[in-house]
Amino acid sequence: MKYVAAGYTMVNDIFFADGKKAEKVLGGSVFSASAMALFQDQVGYVGTAGPDFEDLFGNYYHKNQIVCAIAKTLPHTHRYLMEYLPDGRWQERSAYGEAYEEAMREGTAVTAAHFSALCGADTQGIYLEAALNGKILDQLPQLRVLAPHAKIMWEMATQDILCPESRPVLLEKLHQVDIYSLNLPESLQLFDVRGEEEALHCIAQRGVPCFYRVGARGAWLVQEGRASFLPAVGTSESVDATGCGNASTAAALIGFAEGAEPGRLLAMANIAAALTARQLGPIPDVRTARAEAMRLLQDGALLEKMETYTL
Repeated sequence: MKYVAAGYTMVNDIFFADGKKAEKVLGGSVFSASAMALFQDQVGYVGTAGPDFEDLFGNYYHKNQIVCAIAKTLPHTHRYLMEYLPDGRWQERSAYGEAYEEAMREGTAVTAAHFSALCGADTQGIYLEAALNGKILDQLPQLRVLAPHAKIMWEMATQDILCPESRPVLLEKLHQVDIYSLNLPESLQLFDVRGEEEALHCIAQRGVPCFYRVGARGAWLVQEGRASFLPAVGTSESVDATGCGNASTAAALIGFAEGAEPGRLLAMANIAAALTARQLGPIPDVRTARAEAMRLLQDGALLEKMETYTL
């Protein structure tokens, strides 16, 4: 596979701030795989799940021609109760309880060995949504042996960023990947700064390319001492922003691996987020949505809005 996404396999019961509810919505890193498939035919997904994976996800991945390598290491695929707060923040808890979640931590972890069926010399990019308590971040050398030409994108885990003891480890680990991603609230915690501008300078000082998400405003690419910003698109059509971070980050990886100019990379990411936000769950039919994604990507007016600064 040219591009592979890996992370967390889960379904969500979503409780919205206005009182509405949606059950068993596909979630987790399915958003990343679907965004990749907007721009590439050869896309794979690596994850762990329960024997109910096919019932929950099988139709979606088959329909969208995304090849899966799933280790059935859990009694049940993770299911989370996700509650949105009136201020836009959200919180979640396992539908099976904290004890189940903790007991299944080992079985949830993705390892380098799980990638062997999908990765090879032709693999150009790997997206990882990974926490420090997993295994894959300690197995990056093995992963690079499996996919020697791939660019590795790491989306940091919020729970790690919120833990003061974990932050030095995160800052060390980011030098082991090719590009990483985090959002505005996470950046303020990670770098202990008060605003976006300070965070941008801290990101630049680390010297590792970063896809930096600032919510409904848009996104930055920080690379080689320069920061490029492109406003979001399609926000007026947003139904549910769940998964937009995963989707935009995975799409940004494709741009990065292909050596795209900052404007094109950011446009790919923002378009993936916009199409993801139009409905609950991932983009239903990515092959159909691709035509619209390509049309938006070729819109010169979109790129005219890009701003670039030297840091």
